[in-house]
Amino acid sequence: MLWEEVLVDRELTDDEVVTTIAAVFSVSPDAVLLVDDITEANVSEALRVVCECIPVRGDFSIRLSIYLHDPVL
Repeated sequence: MLWEEVLVDRELTDDEVVTTIAAVFSVSPDAVLLVDDITEANVSEALRVVCECIPVRGDFSIRLSIYLHDPVL
C-alpha cells in the first residue's frame, strides 16, 4: 500500500532516509528497505516499510515514495 510521497529539498544519505522513516513509523531500521526502483525490490516478510528514492529536478532534490508492507502500520 502506498502511504505517501514526500519531496525533499536537499540531498539525504541512505542512512538519513532509513533512520528517519524508522523513527516516523516506530520500527527498527532493519525493517526498512530503501530502493531505487520499487519494481525491482525483493521484499521479504521481515520488512515493514519500503521506500523508493528517486532524484528529481527543480526546487526539490529527491522524491521518497513510501510503501507500507505491514498492514498494522
